[in-house]
Parts: sequence; structure tokens; C-alpha cells
Amino acid sequence: MKKSGLLLAMAALSAVPAIADTSATVYGSIRIYASAGDAADADISNDASRIGLKGSLDTALENVKAVYQVEAFVGRDNGTDSNKSQNEGSFGLDGRLAYVGLTGDFGQVTAGQQWSTLYSMVSNVTDLTINSTGETQDFNWRNDSSIAYVSPVMNGLQFGASVLSDADVDSGEDTDHFQLAAKYTAGALTLAVGLDRAADQSLADIQALSAAYTIDTVTLVALAQSYKTDLAGAEASYPYELGASWNFAPDQTVVLTHYNMDNADDDTGFNLELRSGLGKGTTVYTNMELDNVADEDVLAYGVGLKVDF
Repeated sequence: MKKSGLLLAMAALSAVPAIADTSATVYGSIRIYASAGDAADADISNDASRIGLKGSLDTALENVKAVYQVEAFVGRDNGTDSNKSQNEGSFGLDGRLAYVGLTGDFGQVTAGQQWSTLYSMVSNVTDLTINSTGETQDFNWRNDSSIAYVSPVMNGLQFGASVLSDADVDSGEDTDHFQLAAKYTAGALTLAVGLDRAADQSLADIQALSAAYTIDTVTLVALAQSYKTDLAGAEASYPYELGASWNFAPDQTVVLTHYNMDNADDDTGFNLELRSGLGKGTTVYTNMELDNVADEDVLAYGVGLKVDF
């Protein structure tokens, strides 16, 4: 996109907060990553950059607000980096979130494309790194065509539920996925459990249990899952993820994660990331990932710069 077009798009977003009785925020995270490794040549790429708009409005209902959020990937890789005009023409936008809802003393109800209940309440505890995460999580982190409910927190306990109904999903049922989750927090400990029930028998039903515990500047996390389809003779698999994050100095964090796919090849891996803050909203991160895939070790590494606004 030409500079004038980009400035026009940003001006349109920036103008939204001027609407009366509106609390809107334009935000973004631009991430550029230089990488290399055993299975790939050196590359400079976009590392899931995104831009968004979110906010709330008062309604005629007492203590009830309308909420909304729109978020898109920016400069999404189109498979060819040789011609800059290919990404300039469309700004490389690809939708991540687009939902509206109501929030109040009853909790929050939202509809649209949004984070799945299973991810937002259970499995996101292992999402510790910037560059690589969620290797075992074989389900959509963000669901479109969905309605979700999250309860208020009651003595540390919170519940969530969602249904996904998409005419483009050929499951033979009106409800394609149904998710339930519960999360309990007591001091430094958080426990969560959830499930995903798929209408399509060829898709796995998922059960997940997670835990997170913080000790001073150290956070320990774990995620255990069960995957099993309804097909005759299908066997369950039990992948898991472990992680630790240590803030060893101001604006200095080291993260170590491990996963086990529990598949036929017993694929496993480790991921080590070091993050250094350079001031408000700016982070340099280095990442090294060692995977064992089909009994073959694969090393990947790189360095990135993340600027949040």
C-alpha cells in the first residue's frame, strides 16, 4: 500500500474514538523476525503482526455496556517476498477477530469471530513465547460464527461456554462445535478444565486440563489434553505441554517450554526464548527451537523486534 493509503486507513481508525459516548482504542503489535535453521534457509519475515480496534459503549440497560473488537493480521505472508507490490496492494490484511457483545453484572456474551472458550480459559497458559507456541493444540484458537458466554468471577471461580454454527462447515448438525470450561484462581495458583465436542465424527473431541503457579518472579505452567474421534476403532492420544517463565531482571525474561505430541512418531520439542525490553512497547527477542520429528532432530533459531502501540 502506498503511504497515502496507509495514512488514510490509520486516520479512519483514529477518528472512531471521536464518536460520542464511545471508549475506543486503536492498538497494534508489529513483529519482524530473522530466522534460520536445519530445515529452512535464512529468512526475514513477519512474525504475526496485528492491528486492531476495541472499545465499549453505554446502553439503555442499567450497568450494561456494548463491547466490540476488530483485529487483523498485518502484512501477512502471501508466499512470495520477491515483489513488494504484492503486499502493498492489499496491505496484507487477514482477519483475526471481529465480534460484538454485551457485558455487565451477569458476565459477558459475545458473537462473531473470537477466541475460543477452550483457548481463552484453559490452554492459553502455555502461550508463553512470542515466536512459537501451542504445538500440541490441534483446534482453532479463534472461532468464527460463534456465540460465547463468560461468567463473572465468583470467589475465584469462573465459567465459560460457546457454540460454533457455520454453514460452511459440513458437519450435518446446526451446532458444529460446543465448548465448556471452568477456571479457578486461588492466590498464585490457577486451575482450569475444559472440553470441545465436535459434531463431525471424524474430528476429535478434546478434553483439557491446565495449571499455572507463580512463585515470586517465576511462573510454572502445564497443559494436559485428550483427543479422540468417534470413528470406530479410534484410539485416544494424550499430548501435553510444560513451560516456565523467569523474570530474572527488570525487562529481562527467559522462557523454556516443552511439548510431546503423543503421536505415532512421538514428536517432541523444546523452545527457549530470551526477551529484553528496550523501553515502553519495544522488545528484542531471541528464540531457539529444537524439535524431534519422525526421529530426526531439527534446529531453528532467530532474533526478532516487537513494537507494541
